[in-house]
Amino acid sequence: MESERIIRFIRNELSESEKPEILDWIDESEENQAMYNDLKNTLILTDTFGPGTKSRRLTSDHGTPGRAGSGRLIRILGYAASVLVIVTAGLLVLIQHKKINMLSQNHVEYVVPNGQTSNVVLSDGTHVYLNSGSTLKYNADYSIAGREVILVGEAYFDVVTDKSKPFIVHTSSFDVFATGTSFNVQAYSDSDISDVTLLSGKVSVVSEFLDKPLDLASGNNVSLNRNTNEVSLSKIEGSQYVSWKDGIITFRNARLGDIARMLERTYNVTIVFADEKTKDVLYNGTMLRYKPIDQILDILELTSDIRFDIETRANEPNLITIK
Repeated sequence: MESERIIRFIRNELSESEKPEILDWIDESEENQAMYNDLKNTLILTDTFGPGTKSRRLTSDHGTPGRAGSGRLIRILGYAASVLVIVTAGLLVLIQHKKINMLSQNHVEYVVPNGQTSNVVLSDGTHVYLNSGSTLKYNADYSIAGREVILVGEAYFDVVTDKSKPFIVHTSSFDVFATGTSFNVQAYSDSDISDVTLLSGKVSVVSEFLDKPLDLASGNNVSLNRNTNEVSLSKIEGSQYVSWKDGIITFRNARLGDIARMLERTYNVTIVFADEKTKDVLYNGTMLRYKPIDQILDILELTSDIRFDIETRANEPNLITIK
């Protein structure tokens, strides 16, 4: 079944003679039902229905396409009702399901090792800047079937506008929906905190941590803590969150433990702490990314009581002990 016809059905743009075919198709399998729900959810998130039409077309018996007295109609109305509770776990389950199953056997994967960065241009012209220790995956038919990617790590996205096909970033903590905008996503698997920073345009963030989709405005940052389930929304200077792609390291009230993880990825080293309490020391500052790491550590020493030792190792990353 063509997506365009299903979308016209959802919008109530088909003739009465055309609607039964769609209803029969939906009844054929759970996969078809999931596709129908998926398209409807996407239309809502991208405001494709148009101003003032969502509620009427999804909740009114008179405005919902179907056949009076049909069991199928009852099920379709049930699907529509589930869309109305898009802010509940239903959509989250659907998104998580898609995240797990969206990759076909024929997919593309970019892996950026620690100590490196990479710039990827997708087939629609969207630019993706990948930070150290990051992985980006998407189907080989990207932009034809839909503009969706899976990210582990950190990336800056400069998305080409296409309102008919939202650009979706799936991470382990949240999903980001955009149609044409620039934003940064940080979602490393070894960090409890993930965040989204919007530089321009508009994005919606959907997560199990949120009661409803969160729309960000330019200059907004939303941070999600998977350990405490806390969500923090703030207005920030966006450049500090994306300075990494320009070779600049920026700290803003950052824990030394978090800085250490970032330095491990950036310089491909292993950092251990002689005293765990040292991880909670806070820092502010800006440094050039590609200075030798001993110079970075020298600066940290000058502004606190920490000391460090570097052990050079032949076949594995150098070991740095902070004490």
